[in-house]
Amino acid sequence: MACTFTPVWYAHATYYPAKGDAIPRTFGRHSSTHGVSKTQYSRINTVYALMLVTSVIKLFDTELPH
Repeated sequence: MACTFTPVWYAHATYYPAKGDAIPRTFGRHSSTHGVSKTQYSRINTVYALMLVTSVIKLFDTELPH
């Protein structure tokens, strides 16, 4: 389960634009929502987002009772 859920943890990296944080180049849920720019939306971050969705689907499919 840890390997499946790790990308979800990683996606919740901290990003505080109100404190003057620069938009990170790495994928993150908060920065993707509030840091809309070419910096955040890259091909590699798209792959990370797809991996995250796949991990969550796998978690629901295998860990939750049917």
